[in-house]
Amino acid sequence: MVAFLMLAWGLVYGMKRLDADFSHFLRLVEIGIWPITVLICAFFFRKVFTYLFFSVEEYNFFGIRGSLKSVTSVIEERARMLEEKRLMDEKLKTTKAEFEAEINMLSVQDKKKSARFRELTNNLLRRLSEVQERNIELEEKFKNLTVQKDSYVSSFDSGTYIIDDSKLTSEIVKDIDSSKKQS
Repeated sequence: MVAFLMLAWGLVYGMKRLDADFSHFLRLVEIGIWPITVLICAFFFRKVFTYLFFSVEEYNFFGIRGSLKSVTSVIEERARMLEEKRLMDEKLKTTKAEFEAEINMLSVQDKKKSARFRELTNNLLRRLSEVQERNIELEEKFKNLTVQKDSYVSSFDSGTYIIDDSKLTSEIVKDIDSSKKQS
């Protein structure tokens, strides 16, 4: 319909532009009516023409030979393609269902693993805090021992000896242990 309106508008516009009168327009319509009628008939009966021309099994056109498929083979081929598509769709649906089931199973396992991971993480954090506390205690002891060592070294350098020669070695060790306990 749009093509017809565009054709009519083109004719009217062309006639005005060429300064043609109505007799020229009628002559142009008389010439163009038969091709337009044939095109309209071909449009309305295109299925009939298609069947008519494509029901021929072989053709020979300017030395080019070829063969056309029969209508039944075309229909069978189309039906086979639709059946294959349906089977592929069913296969995809089953595969999708399997993947969804596997994802659900993995998510349940993941929740279990994440709970176990949280438990292990909490245990590690608790042990870390215990180790840090122990490390702080040992640092304080080390500082005390360093201070004690420095006092021994300074007293040794000054000539004052902490170790009494009259004491036995076991007594000296006891004195050192008691001084450690006090600090």
